[in-house]
Amino acid sequence: MRHHARWKEQLILNKAHTGSEDCSKNFTSPNGTIESPGFPDKYPHNLDCTFTILAKPKMEIILQFLTFDLEHDPLQVGEGDCKYDWLDIWDGIPHVGPLIGKYCGTKTPSELRSATGILSLTFHTDMAVAKDGFSARYYLVHQEPLENFQCNVPLGMESGRIANEQISASSTYSDGRWTPQQSRLHGDDNGWTPNLDSSKEYLQVLTQRLCRVCALRW
Repeated sequence: MRHHARWKEQLILNKAHTGSEDCSKNFTSPNGTIESPGFPDKYPHNLDCTFTILAKPKMEIILQFLTFDLEHDPLQVGEGDCKYDWLDIWDGIPHVGPLIGKYCGTKTPSELRSATGILSLTFHTDMAVAKDGFSARYYLVHQEPLENFQCNVPLGMESGRIANEQISASSTYSDGRWTPQQSRLHGDDNGWTPNLDSSKEYLQVLTQRLCRVCALRW
């Protein structure tokens, strides 16, 4: 019983100083502070936390770091080459939106802005060295509308910035001459035609990142 009690006590102690339970959080207030667990004390080991800022439509997210100190890799070749503890910042949902940057060491990240409505921070620590961590402030501000905005230049579907591989459809007319890729604006030949005349048919465009679609042109 004595050994069992000592083992249980050690397990509780380890759980209090390591692990990722309850370290993730969503932020929806107009402004707030995001800090590493335990800040201003040293952060625990073996963390994998996700902090997500969610903004309402037509709001921009501004993130400013006040302090930053994560374990530094002495063999680090360049920025983003972090092997032990790091903070990833994503313009959108982690591993879905583009990665803005991977940060470690003591160099404070510059001010970051996101207009996608979601800004995510994923924080990882290993089982060894712990530092003081980070503290950051975020603000939600109204996006300034562009005055007299006009679509006077070709956009992705017309310019080719959206690749053929990103365009698909629910079906294609059987002779193969009316493919989804021919749904681009001002094409020279035919256009996309589904195999069935049905309201359930659709055209799908994968943007490969989280985007807010504010206008359609056809």
